[in-house]
Amino acid sequence: MSDPATTPRPPVRGRVRRLLAHAAGLFHNRLELFLLELQEEEERLLAVLAMAVMLGVFALMSLIALSVAILLWAPEGVREWVAAVLVAVYLLLTVFWAWRLRRRLRRESPPFATSLEELKKDREWLLGKD
Repeated sequence: MSDPATTPRPPVRGRVRRLLAHAAGLFHNRLELFLLELQEEEERLLAVLAMAVMLGVFALMSLIALSVAILLWAPEGVREWVAAVLVAVYLLLTVFWAWRLRRRLRRESPPFATSLEELKKDREWLLGKD
């Protein structure tokens, strides 16, 4: 058996190369995760946007038809008041849904949260923090 003191150690250059290869592999994995999350986020955003546009179009068409029907059913003398009430109701609904949307957007986790968390763990590991 050879003595550990006399066994030649790999050159520093080789160790640095291996370390850089591991770091490059780690970076490559994180980049792939980031790109995957980016693609998922893009697909989700496009689907949500398409649904929201369609919802808005059909809701607006229904609302216009309903408003016209209500105004036509109202007696001649009170149509102006009915129109004012409809406008007030629509305004209140607009404010309510804008508030709900804003609250939801603030509550959601930011895009790429998983990638950022993994990068944070990698940094802590490399710095020796457990």
